[in-house]
Amino acid sequence: MEHTSDEAPPPVERGTTIGRYVVLGELGRGGMGTVWSAFDPDLDRKVALKLLPASSEHSAADLGREARILAKLAHPNVAAIYDVGRSEHGLYIAMELVDGGDLARWQQLRPRAVREILEVFLDAGRGLAAAHDKGLVHRDFKPTNVLIGSDQRVRVADFGLARLVADEASLSPGDSMRGLAASELTEVVGTPGFIAPEVLRGEPPDARSDQYSFCVSLVWCLTGSRPDELRDVDEALASSSLPRGARRAIVRGLSPRPDERFESMPALLQALAARPRSRARLALALGLGLAGGGALTWSVSRSSTPADRCAEGRAALESTWNEERAAGLRESLTHTAVAHAEQTSQRVLERLDAHAQQWSEAHASLCARAPGDPEVEGRLRCLDDRLIELDALGSALAEPDGASVDLASQAVAGLRSPRACTGDEWTPLPANLEPPPSIATQVDALRPRLELGSAYEVTGQFERALAVLAEVSREAESLGYAPMVAQAGYLRGLVLVEQGRYDEAKQALERAFMTAFGVADDATMVQSAALLASTMSSRHADLPRAELWNELARSAAERYGLDSEQGASYWQSSGILAFRRGEYDRSREALERALALYRAHLPADHPTIPAVLSLLAALEATERRYVEAEAKAREVLALRTALLGDRHPDLITDEVTLASALTPQGKPDEAIEHLERALALGMASLDPEHPRRLGVQNNLATALNRKGEHERARELYAEILRVRLRDLGREDPATALAHHNLASTLYHVGAREEALEHHREAVAIFEAVYGRDHERVALALNSQATTLEALGRCDEAEQTVARAWTIIGEAAADEAGERHPLAAFVADTRASIALCRGDEETALASARLAVEIAEATPGEPRATLPRFLVTLAQARLRAGETQEADDAARRAIDLLGPASPVSRVRAELVLAAVARARGDEAELRSHLERAKAHLPADGPRRESLARQIDELGAEGRDLEPR
Repeated sequence: MEHTSDEAPPPVERGTTIGRYVVLGELGRGGMGTVWSAFDPDLDRKVALKLLPASSEHSAADLGREARILAKLAHPNVAAIYDVGRSEHGLYIAMELVDGGDLARWQQLRPRAVREILEVFLDAGRGLAAAHDKGLVHRDFKPTNVLIGSDQRVRVADFGLARLVADEASLSPGDSMRGLAASELTEVVGTPGFIAPEVLRGEPPDARSDQYSFCVSLVWCLTGSRPDELRDVDEALASSSLPRGARRAIVRGLSPRPDERFESMPALLQALAARPRSRARLALALGLGLAGGGALTWSVSRSSTPADRCAEGRAALESTWNEERAAGLRESLTHTAVAHAEQTSQRVLERLDAHAQQWSEAHASLCARAPGDPEVEGRLRCLDDRLIELDALGSALAEPDGASVDLASQAVAGLRSPRACTGDEWTPLPANLEPPPSIATQVDALRPRLELGSAYEVTGQFERALAVLAEVSREAESLGYAPMVAQAGYLRGLVLVEQGRYDEAKQALERAFMTAFGVADDATMVQSAALLASTMSSRHADLPRAELWNELARSAAERYGLDSEQGASYWQSSGILAFRRGEYDRSREALERALALYRAHLPADHPTIPAVLSLLAALEATERRYVEAEAKAREVLALRTALLGDRHPDLITDEVTLASALTPQGKPDEAIEHLERALALGMASLDPEHPRRLGVQNNLATALNRKGEHERARELYAEILRVRLRDLGREDPATALAHHNLASTLYHVGAREEALEHHREAVAIFEAVYGRDHERVALALNSQATTLEALGRCDEAEQTVARAWTIIGEAAADEAGERHPLAAFVADTRASIALCRGDEETALASARLAVEIAEATPGEPRATLPRFLVTLAQARLRAGETQEADDAARRAIDLLGPASPVSRVRAELVLAAVARARGDEAELRSHLERAKAHLPADGPRRESLARQIDELGAEGRDLEPR
């Protein structure tokens, strides 16, 4: 008889058969299950048999599903599961019997070397990684769940089953089955002290939670204490003689925020396994311990004769970039599980080869000149710096995680060109920034580490960057060399911005600026102030202080000249700041100036160029200048595809930007094509709720609305709003935009009262963020008015659209005589509402104005002209101007073509009404038939339009034949 949860299971004695297994003896017992040794007669082997009675919380089906999945997981570092079944004794799981002890017992047997402990954890981590690849999460990783057999092979036990059995108290500390009976079933599964913070907060565990528990266990084995028992984890690990790279990896794995840990267990293991390879500085014979190139023990700019200097330069380049290092870099980049790794590796190596060739040519043009010329020596030192930069980037890319593979192509393309050291744009280092002779040697020794910190930043290895930059800053400060303190501070601020740690970034950048100000380091002043200005305007919404920092950036840039590369940084931050203030003309002017300067001072394929172009495309789209936005978006996509390849996830944003410019121009099919491409890239590499995937969904919903597929668009917009509310809160403008988009779609499917609530939320948020007179407020008000009209609340609608018109419609034309692009839409809404209220005079005037503005305004207004013409036709018909109504409706149909069914039906109804007024029943019937043919497939608009067709048809039956 099968055991149920309401019955006590029959006793199990030696010799009892459970399934095909013969029980030999008890190994351990917990509150919810027992582990037995058993014999498998079919395969002639001993097994561990875990007997688990089904509970009300975890059904036998659930347990069986997990066990069967684990049974398919064959990995040398996972305790194997052989079989699962049910018997009268309950659910049983047959598992590998490990004749040894757990990790805690292993460590008690004798003192263990750090490297020995690391090797065990690397094996255990490989077992975790294999389970993660199958979609499994351990949930209770700890030393007693790591088994080490007599064959010294490491196995991780209890994947996904720790929640099912309780209390290990009855198992002896050295019992090999301790790891098979896990902790007590509680609301938060796991062992106190080893549970990740997000799990304690009630969030579901994932692979990063296992990563946290793994690092807690490693700290415990290395120090004898858990991290929560230590004052400083890094300091405690340092006292254990753990290599610095492994210490950093553990600290990162213990980050309280899951997104700050490694993106996968293999990435953590790679960081733990990396053995630092000693190499010397390029500048001087002082070892730095950087991973990467060969031993470079001199400065190529300081040899006594030209012949020696040329030979040494060739040797220096060969030591920094050679076939062995290229092969190692290829292996590092392609070893990751990133879809575009192979393509990225090929592009990176090709670019590094080209960069090395440029360096060789530049050095050859200088090294043969006689020593002693200050300009030649300065240019050669410039090349020294370029080689240090190349070496540092090679070192950073040799230890990549997923993020650094994503950024590798851009990082290499962003290397400063060696040709700049030989060109007219080269300038010597200002005398005030030269280190005093007494510390010049030590300062030169720090430069490669500063470049390594920068290399970690551009490859997205932020914690490594912060650690290196902190060391450089401390040592530079102890030397009293302020320029390097300022440079390290700026880079630290940049990293913190990229991590979203804006308050810390603000402090770091302000300190960097003030330090640079004290020694007149204009370049660092411009960089720090410009980044402060753009960050504060974007993230803190502190526009007055952002303006102040931008003016400080300008003051520093003016000493270089506002047409310099440093000036470009100022113009870029000015453009961003003006955009945030809604000063779009000023923003466009500044960004275009920045773009021109970057193109003048940087290589044509430098990643900064498409970045600024992308800002301009976004600006054009914001102003609804969609033709211009499309042209810039296509250029960005072409540049970045050439830079990154066609499989890179960063192209998602570029595809979406282009689609955003195509959709409002009436090109939904082409837009959807680009969005499908973006979605395919996102599906290959991003989490379901990643912001870039949400952006794709948002734009796909917009395009679907254009095609009339409103229900699917509604589902997408509702999900986006849910995520925005959860991640950004109610008061963020992105949340307001999500409300607005969902409301517009609800309007189309007939849920207009619900739509009205979302419109009101959007208006309230936009007003709070931008003020009552901002164009986004007008946009939301205009949509709200349309919904009120559809509900028959035309007086409320008129008051609402009047506010929108005050913001947009009454604004003066720009210098080119163009009205605001939104003005045509608001005027059209005013006309429709006036018709609803019976105010034919206002309706006709507003409809004429909408058409007039649309005809003169490129982008979406011009693309929407047919709709405005239909409104004008309706207003003329109501005013008794039948011929003019006929003309406007026919012109609308000619421009519409086969698309836009609602506008086509409205136009045909106008023509039918004109025919009825003329007494032409045949013409009336013809237009009504065409109107029926273009009715939308479903939805409230179909019902309303069909009703109008029937009413006109009924009235037509009373016509006298002509």
